[in-house]
Amino acid sequence: MRKTLNDHGLIIILTLISLLMLVLTNQILDNNNVWYSILTSIGSAMIAGVILSITVEKISSEHRETQTKQAVSEIKENLFKAIYGRSLPSVIFNEVEESLLKSDVIRRRYTVDYIIKELEGSNDHFLCMVSSSYELENISNRAIHQKVHFGLEASVDKKYSRYTKITSFQCDGQKYECDNRDDEHQVYIEVKVKLKAGDRIRVNMQGQLVKRDTDSELWASLIPSDGMTLRVTSAIDNLDIDAKINNSQPLEVISNDPDSGTYHWDHANGIFPYQSVVFWWSRKTS
Repeated sequence: MRKTLNDHGLIIILTLISLLMLVLTNQILDNNNVWYSILTSIGSAMIAGVILSITVEKISSEHRETQTKQAVSEIKENLFKAIYGRSLPSVIFNEVEESLLKSDVIRRRYTVDYIIKELEGSNDHFLCMVSSSYELENISNRAIHQKVHFGLEASVDKKYSRYTKITSFQCDGQKYECDNRDDEHQVYIEVKVKLKAGDRIRVNMQGQLVKRDTDSELWASLIPSDGMTLRVTSAIDNLDIDAKINNSQPLEVISNDPDSGTYHWDHANGIFPYQSVVFWWSRKTS
């Protein structure tokens, strides 16, 4: 670091001397004077040398930066190998790093409640009421601005689109207007919240949508979660309901009571970004 500062100081001094030499030469000496030519050439050469030096330094700096990044990457991969005794290909390690290790936030106490009801005037569609809540925690050592998103699948059948809407959205006790933006695939709301290092806020969301009488629902997380609770209540008789998680550990069945139409699953294992929970239903056949 000190050597770099000394080098920069020397470049500045040489630049000033070169400029001063050129200015004084033009002000004091006549163009035909032999010293005019000599000093002008020396000054020009010094400036050219300074420019060359700066160019070389920039190239060297970029090269050092590239080498440093490569060295850091190799150190991380070697550290993983030393700890776990496994050598992961860089493409796999990079995915783990980008989707998990570099995440600024995690989701805690993630709960989803789903109520399936009859849809008035329809024999093959249901009205589904959805509520979700969790704690969003900043696990980084700095303040961040984090997007909080809640989306509901838009109905393919446009005559049911008026039923799909977000009815409530709160972050840390603050209520937001549910403008129900529609991108043809989903109705959604998105806000940005500021979180100091270590901050944890409560997020609560509610909405409704229309689904077919034989259908499924998928909940995927884009941020790491420390688990999930899924509760489904069906007001429909003779409905088969089940759920599964895309994870190394299965869902734990807390309750499964078709007679009362209540179902409850817990997952105490970590959930990585892009892993998901899917549950499905269909009418029982006689």
